Amino acid sequence: STPCATFKGMFLKDDFLDSRVVWVTNDTFDLGPYPYTLTKSIEFWGGWDPTFTNRIGSTNLLGGFDVQDGAVIAIDKFVMAPSTGYLLPIRVGLNVDDSTLIVSNSIIQNFTLGIDAWNSNTIVSNSAIINNSGTSMGGGIYNSDGMLTIVNSTISGNGDPNITVGGGVHTFNSVVNIYSTTIARNSGKQAGGIYALGTVALANTLIVGNRASSGAKYGPDCSGVLVSRGSNLIGNLGLPGVSGDYPCRGDWTHSDILGDNAKPILVQNTLSTTLTLDPTTGQYY
Repeated sequence: STPCATFKGMFLKDDFLDSRVVWVTNDTFDLGPYPYTLTKSIEFWGGWDPTFTNRIGSTNLLGGFDVQDGAVIAIDKFVMAPSTGYLLPIRVGLNVDDSTLIVSNSIIQNFTLGIDAWNSNTIVSNSAIINNSGTSMGGGIYNSDGMLTIVNSTISGNGDPNITVGGGVHTFNSVVNIYSTTIARNSGKQAGGIYALGTVALANTLIVGNRASSGAKYGPDCSGVLVSRGSNLIGNLGLPGVSGDYPCRGDWTHSDILGDNAKPILVQNTLSTTLTLDPTTGQYY
């Protein structure tokens, strides 16, 4: 198929069919004041040079997508941020309803909510969900009644300390698996890092340096029951309640490293000594 002059132009082509793979140059494209609705299954491969010979960077996309009607959307090598003319009061990067979303090698940043997924299957890998300002339920990712998998990614700088429950990740009635991921420096009224309602399993994951403005009994780093698959670090389980339970609880293993409000593991003592930040992707390695 011949190249399109604009990002939206591809959807208007006569030969644009379901389940297409679309190559996108490493330019900046503006979707306009409202999220663009996707109902066809598409793989977006960003970062191509003008001749579509090599992938030399990422595609900058201003605006969001609304994924519906069972579509399967894959996004690789994109940097997504709000359009300068975005008119909606709550700016969502990727809204997913009864569909499948796969985000890889990408950055989702500066929205109100990075990913908003309902009754869907969402997979995030080798990506950064950063600096999204936060709704009452989630700042980086909100996931309800679906499946969420996060692998080798960074979730940082999300959430509003005045209103957000689950600044980094808020899950409700979902099956969640998080592997080799950093959830750090997020903020919320409660559960600055992750708010877990449902089955949330962790492996080789750091949750550290998050903040809950309502206090330690509301879980600075996490709130809810987690399933440990081993080798996790939780900086602050919070302040135990009358029952003696922490707001962040789990079937911790001998390989997990745990701090609490009395002896928290500080973010600067963890990330600065064990991880390096890649300025291109925002990912800690």
